[in-house]
Amino acid sequence: MRQHEVIFLFVTVALQADIEKYSLTELTDMSIKVIVADLTPVIAPETDRAISQRRMNDNSIENKVFHSYDEIRNFIKEYSDRAFFFLMFDQYYAVRKIYSYLNRYQVSYGYVNHLEPDLGVGKEGMEGYLRPKLNLSRVKSALYNRLLRKIYPCKYADLIVFGGVANEETYFKLGRCNGKTKRLYLRTFNYERYLRVNEYDNNGREYCVFLDQFFPYHPDNIVDRKWNINAEKYFEEMNRIFEYIHDTYKLEIIVAAHPRGDYTGKPYAFSGVKIEYGKTSELVKSAKLVLAHFSTSISFAVMACKPVVILCTPEVARFEEAYCREYQQKFNYPMWRGIEDDDRSCLFHIDEEKYQLFLKEYVICEKLCDTNIALWRKIADEIFEQEGESDV
Repeated sequence: MRQHEVIFLFVTVALQADIEKYSLTELTDMSIKVIVADLTPVIAPETDRAISQRRMNDNSIENKVFHSYDEIRNFIKEYSDRAFFFLMFDQYYAVRKIYSYLNRYQVSYGYVNHLEPDLGVGKEGMEGYLRPKLNLSRVKSALYNRLLRKIYPCKYADLIVFGGVANEETYFKLGRCNGKTKRLYLRTFNYERYLRVNEYDNNGREYCVFLDQFFPYHPDNIVDRKWNINAEKYFEEMNRIFEYIHDTYKLEIIVAAHPRGDYTGKPYAFSGVKIEYGKTSELVKSAKLVLAHFSTSISFAVMACKPVVILCTPEVARFEEAYCREYQQKFNYPMWRGIEDDDRSCLFHIDEEKYQLFLKEYVICEKLCDTNIALWRKIADEIFEQEGESDV
């Protein structure tokens, strides 16, 4: 029996942290060969150059980085009849050539890229591709995204996996799916990680965790959105809040660093707090309080039934007040622009009804879910079933 092979196509830089984020070791534990194909240097070269965080490098996972369309085409052709591909992106103008290769070589592929509880998908969806300033390139992109992508010949996806039902139809339309695309209803990657990790050991000291988004320096904000965020002001506002919480509530502050976060050499950063990388779910599990802007990692707080304060400081509000307010309203969280907004009456309040509804709509859609069975085991059984070798 030949070894099963799974290939992930990335158009954002594949990081070491992505192994945990997407629970990829579940696949290697089943003796499935995993290849991560990083297409970022070709599809998004500016983003590729902006990333300084540790790139994926693991003995159990083969990581290939491509620098031309010819390399990508030849790779897809080579593996077209022996591997199942997972696209970590939807169908839009910048990746149109990738879809043409999938069609040319009739590749078996599917989507797991939306196994995240994203409240903002309605705004980010197709509208997100049209948001920046209008120019010739944007007109071409809009024309493709709105019309041409629907009529160009392209093989439809074999599978799409959902972690919740709230945005099901939006995700379905963002990809290349039709009535023959199998819909598989499971759970999010965040929930899978939460199930498998232990609580964070802070030597018995109570702490508050901040869910970092690398806000002033994130490549999406700088390269794609062209935001001019005042890093000095942002960190001044955040550090003032951290100091206040530490002094008022006697809680140590720990920053759960964003996977793409790298504060090395940055002129402005968090001050006087511990920063932990790759431990977000563990940190939330044991936290007394969670602070966030609009991170999808807020779902960890929902899973752990932890109180959250939304921090929409003046510098954050300049760019993403709507997102912050959406999370605040979804869970009835307190929202601070600064320490003067702490009325101390609802800081540790949890709306359990809203939490349970969110879990049902955005995080897990399995009925009679057996969480002892790994997420990737269920997906592998589905994609390799046609070969009569689903017991991997």
